[in-house]
Amino acid sequence: MKRRIGFVWIALFAASLLPRPAAAAFHLMQIDQAIGGVGNDTSAQAVQLSMRAIGNNLLGGNAKLFVRDATGNNPILITDFLPLANPANNGACRQILIASSAFLAKTTPATTADYTMKNLIPASYLAGGTLTFENATGIVLWRLSWGAYSGPGTSDGTNSPGDLDANPPAAGALPSASNRALKFNPACGTAYSSNDLQYSLTGSGAVVVNNALGSFTVVAAPAVPALPGVSKLLLPVLLAAGVLAFAFLRRRAA
Repeated sequence: MKRRIGFVWIALFAASLLPRPAAAAFHLMQIDQAIGGVGNDTSAQAVQLSMRAIGNNLLGGNAKLFVRDATGNNPILITDFLPLANPANNGACRQILIASSAFLAKTTPATTADYTMKNLIPASYLAGGTLTFENATGIVLWRLSWGAYSGPGTSDGTNSPGDLDANPPAAGALPSASNRALKFNPACGTAYSSNDLQYSLTGSGAVVVNNALGSFTVVAAPAVPALPGVSKLLLPVLLAAGVLAFAFLRRRAA
């Protein structure tokens, strides 16, 4: 009997030494930045994530990014991180860039994204909505809400120990009319508390970064050139003179 028990313990010990598949590591992630459009082009969108700890790059098949409307309903999948391979660089605070095809030409240099958005954030969600980084079963690991959002602010606490509610939302709509982004301002890895305290608009020319540390500055649409100095009055004066001259000539012809 003792010999049999001994063999059992030896077998269990040997099994413990066998190589095991690594557990999926993707939970420690934050939403760094979100852009709902560039220069009123709402087809040009981007979301930047950051790994909050080393080794959290096993996204494909494990994580999803959703956007929901101002009440927290009608989810739309932004990406499920498939079918592309997981990001190669998995250091702490390493970025992951998800962008729409139209966004690529809105930066200098042209953006090289890690993932292409499978669906856009609808224009109707820009005034108020919520982005959620979730696991495959729908548990929210990080949440960014903005504007007129009135839905739940809950997350599971993985990245926000002691605070399971990201509400109130960040002030204002998700930027789409300029070249600014809504950005997480604390240092990477900081536990989040509320979106209104920790997210704000960047300055003009937001900068997004991909997993290979490529840096891309968002470029605003070219401004319509203004007429210099007193010449600003010249065009309306010439137009008025032309109208008067046309009226005079018609009267003489009559």
